[in-house]
Amino acid sequence: MAMKKMLLLLGLGWLAQSACAVEPINAKNWNTHPSILEIRAIHAEIVRAVDAGKLKKQERQFITENCHHERDTVRTLYTDAQGIHRLFQGSGGSEDSKVSRSFFYDVNGKLRFSFIRGGATDGTRLEYRIYFSPQGKKIWSMRKKTGGPGYTFPDEWPEEDFVHDPLATFNEADPCL
Repeated sequence: MAMKKMLLLLGLGWLAQSACAVEPINAKNWNTHPSILEIRAIHAEIVRAVDAGKLKKQERQFITENCHHERDTVRTLYTDAQGIHRLFQGSGGSEDSKVSRSFFYDVNGKLRFSFIRGGATDGTRLEYRIYFSPQGKKIWSMRKKTGGPGYTFPDEWPEEDFVHDPLATFNEADPCL
């Protein structure tokens, strides 16, 4: 009888845990949702590896002043010892605004988190945090204005700007050539 009770309790616990695992991310639970916590751990691991010099860093600079192109002036790619991309960064802008984008990847090379900062000459500052599933699909995003009156930055960061293939993006031709 005690074994049946224990199995019943284990089964109920498993059901409760399963129900929590499939609970959608929302404004109330996003900060403690298991998917977000997993992504934060990946982010922290990558930041520690960069700070410790454990990732190989490659950088490309582009001269865009003469072509009025609003893309990256700098691209940086960090890879681990197995050659897996873990962090891609791009930054650039125009005469009146700048954007820096950081894309973080798991040990399988899948996009899991993006942190984007935008700033404008009018003092506007924005931050975007975008979280991705293990398959690289967006599961949660946040936009936060940290200063200034406002600017024409998008409400949602455009999906076509997500860097799912950082090596290809890193190696793209200079936009001004």
